[in-house]
Amino acid sequence: MTAEPEPEEEVTETGKYQLLERLFKFLKTRDTPVNAVLAGYFAKLVTLLINRKQKNLIPFVFSPESEVIDNLVYHVYQKSVAELLNKFLNIQDHEFEEPLSTEIKRKQN
Repeated sequence: MTAEPEPEEEVTETGKYQLLERLFKFLKTRDTPVNAVLAGYFAKLVTLLINRKQKNLIPFVFSPESEVIDNLVYHVYQKSVAELLNKFLNIQDHEFEEPLSTEIKRKQN
């Protein structure tokens, strides 16, 4: 019996946010509810990134083409996701440069 090699996953994301794209792909599901246990682990990981790598994470989350906030709002019924959304909406925008600061204000309103 020979084991068939698993097909390699296509990597379509490019750039410096490739890993964040893969992480936040968890929230892109619209046809099924998010698993509560996985949402808890996801929220813990993103909270850790907010606390330790905020300067790298916030530009990704609040970029004009990002759908992260919209996806969080869509899954707000999940307690862990709601708490994460609250953290993003309470980010202080004065710590960032002008274009990003403006985008943060726009998405927070």
